[in-house]
Amino acid sequence: MLILATATYFIGVAIAQDSLFECPRGWKLRGLHCYQFFNIRHSWQKASELCKRYGSDLASVESFRQNNFTADLAAEFLAGQEDNAYWLGLKAYNQLQTNTLEADAGHQISQYYGHWSRDHPAVEEGVCVKSVLKNDPTSDSYDQEWELTTCEALMPFLCRIDACPSGTFHCSNGQCINREFLCDGQNDCGDSSDELNCPERCQFHLESSGDIIKSQNYPGKYQPFSDCKWTLEGPRGTNIVLQFSEFDREKNFDTVQILGGGRTDDTAVNMASLSGTLDLTSQTFVSASNFMVIKFKTDGSVEKRGFRASWRTEAQTCGGDLIATPQPQILASPNYPREYPGGLECLYVLTASKGSIITLEVEDLDMEPDKDFVLIRDGDTANHPVLATLTGSHTKDSFISSTGSKLYVYIRTDQADSRKGFRIRYYEGCNAIITKKWNRSFSCFWFF
Repeated sequence: MLILATATYFIGVAIAQDSLFECPRGWKLRGLHCYQFFNIRHSWQKASELCKRYGSDLASVESFRQNNFTADLAAEFLAGQEDNAYWLGLKAYNQLQTNTLEADAGHQISQYYGHWSRDHPAVEEGVCVKSVLKNDPTSDSYDQEWELTTCEALMPFLCRIDACPSGTFHCSNGQCINREFLCDGQNDCGDSSDELNCPERCQFHLESSGDIIKSQNYPGKYQPFSDCKWTLEGPRGTNIVLQFSEFDREKNFDTVQILGGGRTDDTAVNMASLSGTLDLTSQTFVSASNFMVIKFKTDGSVEKRGFRASWRTEAQTCGGDLIATPQPQILASPNYPREYPGGLECLYVLTASKGSIITLEVEDLDMEPDKDFVLIRDGDTANHPVLATLTGSHTKDSFISSTGSKLYVYIRTDQADSRKGFRIRYYEGCNAIITKKWNRSFSCFWFF
């Protein structure tokens, strides 16, 4: 009777919590928190940045029940896959000299909370915590064990946010407000997400895979003192591509600002500010994520036709396995020689035949210094030694050779200052054929 009463008590608590708290659409409620699994691959840092766009953090696990729940949630997406690891929001603090883990949310916990696999935690393998699913043969459930690995590895991840009381509004920064405050013209959330979708005030939130947007009264003249905003949101794992079919504004005084990266101004960065009469039909604007914000402001003097634009989503696809052959092939940044998209994180593994090496010839390089880069490792994992880091502008040819039959090429860009990118020729062997006239700006690198 005591066991039955205890079970009934916990079921009752769970039902009470489910009725008292709620999550943003698509998130799963567990206790006082909401969880969302992202089955897209990013490094630990990029995963943390994406979680924060939703007002959340990478999920930390601080109890046996949380460990079981997160394992079952991850198994819904990863069960049966060869690679069934994902990021947790924990990192080794100070090389574990104080036996402490630091959570993505900012607090610290003891490393002894960890559900570690054998021989872990091992800081020589990295400082970021990944969780590896283990199928329990005695039941249909999954267990998970923790391991430390390099933070550069790309894998899925789990975000966590505090639940809100039922009937309240979940702000994009994670705060909760009374629904009566929506569209009242006041920034009650602190990030203006409570004013995100207020059509009567020319504020629109469009959540789909594409649509048409246009200024008020188009193709007639727009109104004076307009202050409009469109927040575009595509499916997770996509970028938004915007293209104008007409753009006619008063130069300098009536403007369109395009921001990308986040749902609100606080989490987005400026991509472009436009005014005047422009021919933009051959130009596209690509966001660094599945969010884009378009702000439209006018003064009270001259009114014109305004603008009409279409938007669509594209899958964030780059990276993969490449085979190096004696015949040279080309690896280039997306859109090369046009500007590469912001927010890229790509991984290529180049493989040559057994016993051969791979040579890279850097033909062109133009990337934002330090913030955008190509990292090349002598092997096929993030634990292999670094051969070179390519960043900034580089007009002279360079040669980089592996010591074995594999190369790891990792590309990362931030949300701002996209440039031309890179063009790299790769091939099996070390027979570099120089067809240019030799000059002092020519350099080669060989590693033995």
